[in-house]
Amino acid sequence: MIIGVHNHKGGIGKTTISAHLGLRADQRGIPSLMVTLDRQGDLMRWYSDERQLDPNKPSKRGNITALYSPMEQPPASATGGFPLVVIDTPPEAGIPAIVTPDLWICPVDNRTAIESLAEVVPAMTEKAPCYVVFYGADAGGINTLRGLQEATRLIPDVEYHPEVIPHSPAAFRTQAYYRPVWDVPHGKGTAAHHLMVGLCDAILKRAGFPEEKR
Repeated sequence: MIIGVHNHKGGIGKTTISAHLGLRADQRGIPSLMVTLDRQGDLMRWYSDERQLDPNKPSKRGNITALYSPMEQPPASATGGFPLVVIDTPPEAGIPAIVTPDLWICPVDNRTAIESLAEVVPAMTEKAPCYVVFYGADAGGINTLRGLQEATRLIPDVEYHPEVIPHSPAAFRTQAYYRPVWDVPHGKGTAAHHLMVGLCDAILKRAGFPEEKR
């Protein structure tokens, strides 16, 4: 299963969601290949202390293998041995032309992001279904959020995650520490922790992985 995380608007949580998805899969014992196509390679910071980015040198952490592959989806020969492949993409409109996933995850934070998403959805859904995540979309209040959800319903061939991943100090610290929300100071047990785990589990279920046994 190949999951592409994309919206061509920057700074809306693509890398944070990608990283948490890999770390949650690791908790559940699912071997995964985490790929960043972004030339900045920020996803690699979550899994490696190496400062030098090297496309020929994957990093390993538990069940996770992380690969820096700027602007190029790795071939099937590199991804075929992994039950889960997550591709973190840069904010560029041409990504649907070079990435072929089985499922798109699309973070959005405001109406502008949704309107921008509507422009590229046809190219995305030609290849795979699209699952929208409202990440930090709570800033405008409940009425604004409902408007965002309604706008998303109007985009053909798009589903959305029912829970919002809110702005919170714990969520902010994940980007400072390059650690999951359950591992940052004052993050474990917070609403952000439970909502992020719920999101990751929903995506994994959507991708065909059995639900975790409680």
